[in-house]
Amino acid sequence: MARYSTNPETMTPETIWRGIDTIKIGCSIQRETKLLDTLEILKKEAQKGPTNITLGNYSWAVLPYGAKKFKYSLQYGQLSLFISAEDPNRDSPNMMIEAYPESITRQTPEQLIQNVSECIEDISGKILWNKISELHLTTDTHVTHELCINDIYDEKYQPLWISRCRKNSAITNYDDDPNKERLIHRGSRLETISYGGTLLMMRIYNKIQELKQHPAKQWERGLWNNPYAQHVTRVEYQLRREKLKQFGINDIRNLTHLIPGTWNYLTEYWFTIHEMKLRNGRRNNPVSEFWNEVQNAWKCETPNKPVARPQINAEQRLSQAWGNLLSAAAILDNVQEDEIHELYQIWIQTQAKDWTGLVLERQKRIVEKQGRIQIRDRELEMTCAIRTPLPPPLIAQKEAKTPSVQLEGGMLFTMPNDPPASGSAGGMADDSRKEAIECDDGFYYP
Repeated sequence: MARYSTNPETMTPETIWRGIDTIKIGCSIQRETKLLDTLEILKKEAQKGPTNITLGNYSWAVLPYGAKKFKYSLQYGQLSLFISAEDPNRDSPNMMIEAYPESITRQTPEQLIQNVSECIEDISGKILWNKISELHLTTDTHVTHELCINDIYDEKYQPLWISRCRKNSAITNYDDDPNKERLIHRGSRLETISYGGTLLMMRIYNKIQELKQHPAKQWERGLWNNPYAQHVTRVEYQLRREKLKQFGINDIRNLTHLIPGTWNYLTEYWFTIHEMKLRNGRRNNPVSEFWNEVQNAWKCETPNKPVARPQINAEQRLSQAWGNLLSAAAILDNVQEDEIHELYQIWIQTQAKDWTGLVLERQKRIVEKQGRIQIRDRELEMTCAIRTPLPPPLIAQKEAKTPSVQLEGGMLFTMPNDPPASGSAGGMADDSRKEAIECDDGFYYP
């Protein structure tokens, strides 16, 4: 019996892979002071040519530059360590782990943090705590046809999707510039659609088209149940630290058990695509066949809804007002205290006089908003009332000396043992990674 399906087409959408595409983990490490001296020397040597340091089972390339507050950078393929010169504390990480597709698909997140811990132990160090700062959840769906305008708009050009996010954009191949952002045009083939903002973003894009534009990423076909699939659509959610905390995702320990419920909320409440135009309520019309398959990719009957975001308080509002006042004074070059006071008086004169009425109106709006939030939360609690145990974590299986891997229902974290290649999981319009440069026992990205 064949391990893979060789049928390039499908009659119904089916999931051929799911997994974590990218993960960034902030860590607090305790290390000897000699490590910083060693890294400083290696960093200067790296400015002249490739320099390596062996930690654990990896030969890390030392890069000649850092990243933000992290002074030193180590890289092995698409696995990076960024180390700060700061001492460990309970609030701010002094090391950042960044694992991109070719690295995170080799192993589970638990194995990843364990391997990095062994590297840190080689320098007489220890990871005190870890916090996930960014997570990309992904599913690839074998679909009957490539993504097109009719999948998200009806014949009257009314949207078939519902989203809680405030921003959306579309990238099409309407002209010769595939990366040019423009409004969605009827009749053009959709390549990438993104919804959301900085903390939570979702991308839907044509995976086959991306592989054609970036041949170095063809190894991803080895992850699929059907590497011959002709039409594949990827759905990817990108969550950052503040949003992850709302889902209860803090460190690696509870990640595996919280992913299914998080995916359930994102695909059933935060964003949905329906079969027809919604008229009498949000849930009266069924979701599309494609989106139903996306919802079932991380199937779990234990949805966890995000906790409500804390409402901004009066102290924070005053702090914002003070910051805006200082910015206005800086723009006008008002550096003296009496000049700032004069600026405030000008502001008072230009505003409405009915201060009491304005405050009462704003209070009414705040109460109405809080009422809507409470109603929404009660509805979600009723939906999430039935809870059953989570399925056990999936076990990765890897087959040696072959670009094919043994899949378990298409759901795994392993990948072929190929050299690193460039590419981004963010879609064709978000691929800025450089080609790997081979050095002794490893690769690094300049």
